Amino acid sequence: MAALYLSRTYDEAFDLLIEARGLAEREYRRRHSKNFEDRMIQIRESMRLTSRLAQIVAWLLAQKAYQAGELSSTDIAAQEYRLAGEKICLDWQAAHETPLPPSLMSLLRRSYELYCRVRRLDQQFVEN
Repeated sequence: MAALYLSRTYDEAFDLLIEARGLAEREYRRRHSKNFEDRMIQIRESMRLTSRLAQIVAWLLAQKAYQAGELSSTDIAAQEYRLAGEKICLDWQAAHETPLPPSLMSLLRRSYELYCRVRRLDQQFVEN
């Protein structure tokens, strides 16, 4: 059951990565029409999106390695395999500082929700 849930979560994270990549390519072409401050905020939030997704995927890959027997229970409980980046990844308020493209806001919201779910899983795995 846990393996299936993690597999679906991995698929969701991977889909968000693909969508974020497409958004980044489209937004790169449009950035020149925005003022400097708005571009910097959009770039910061795009980097936050990337950070969330990178942390999620790294954690999920470690869980897959654990399930495959490549990591021990001691290994998987070590700090380097825990979900990291909370200070950056849980900052949701920053995304509301300036109007952002709806597609970026959607990705930010969904990546935030996924990060929160994975964070709860990470806490549960360590408690057990």
